[in-house]
Amino acid sequence: MGQCCCKPAKNAADIVIDGDDYEGSDEFWDARSELSVASFVSSRSFCADEPRSLADEPRSPAQCATDDPDVKNALHDALKLKNEAKVLGARRRLLELGDRAFWETQVGNEAVVRIFHQASLVDHALADMHKDDAYMVSREHPLKILYKHEQGGTAHSIKIKCLLKHPISHVVSIPYEWDLLPTWNKYAMDTIKFDGGAMYEALVYGASWMIPPFKDFQAFLRASGVDVSHEAGCLAIIVEDSEREITRDYELPKKVPERRVVNFEEGSYIILRPVFEEDGNEHTDAVLCVHMDPHIKGVPAALVNFALHVFAPYLFRQMEKTLTDIFHGDDTYSKRMQATPEVYQLIDNAVNNIRHTMHVACS
Repeated sequence: MGQCCCKPAKNAADIVIDGDDYEGSDEFWDARSELSVASFVSSRSFCADEPRSLADEPRSPAQCATDDPDVKNALHDALKLKNEAKVLGARRRLLELGDRAFWETQVGNEAVVRIFHQASLVDHALADMHKDDAYMVSREHPLKILYKHEQGGTAHSIKIKCLLKHPISHVVSIPYEWDLLPTWNKYAMDTIKFDGGAMYEALVYGASWMIPPFKDFQAFLRASGVDVSHEAGCLAIIVEDSEREITRDYELPKKVPERRVVNFEEGSYIILRPVFEEDGNEHTDAVLCVHMDPHIKGVPAALVNFALHVFAPYLFRQMEKTLTDIFHGDDTYSKRMQATPEVYQLIDNAVNNIRHTMHVACS
């Protein structure tokens, strides 16, 4: 046989983690990237120059490309950037070596596919946040509420814009500490947060009381924080429907069968941009956009619009009160933030980068 052009795949068991400082080190990322590439080639052990047989199918040049040092280095760098919530930077690093088709077809790595998909969702969010023409205005103050519904469909699109007089790290604690929602939102029920695979990602379940005769609503979501401070001067949270994954892998409340599932369609997001006041205080300019499908036909748009007009301002006032109260004294939210400093430090670092960029631009 000819000499194999790819090294034998490394198993996860071969990677030994030694000490608390291993994760995040160069050795860690070398191992992660090697394992990611190996996951694609682990079931093959023959190369393109070996003879073809029914048992010994030759490897194609495209498959052997995963052993290229440049591919490994790019994947190593991209995974590290993704772990820092810099998904657009991760995509840029991959595109330096090849286009999306190259990475998805010739490398075929799940993490790579996820980077490109998530980056495209971020692109959409950044472009969509200012596009309001297709919406009707439900309310202007104290927050702007926009609503859109296509006649004959069951999906409803809602966009909310507001200025919160609190720093981004405090605002992020509201969705990040998902299980605490019922402490201030009387309509929220059974809010559960599952592991999302990274410190800035979470799988969540939650239910909400609904006006009779409707059943209470419930949603299964994946929320992913993205640092776009370098590209757009803001932070983003990408919201995706994850009903299949959560119902398959996790234990859920007994009342799930009694509730109506609301699916979140692609294109849902939160954008948070810091606003620096002359007195040095940091406020947050927020845009929330969700495309929800409760699968109910014949709900009048006027009824949904009325409900938004009444309930959204109430929830806004409750959240404002919570943000004001919880960070003055010994409270659950501040304790949670202190328990996961790495998450909130990532946010503070991004905000400081934005502040520095604005200072340089103005000088």
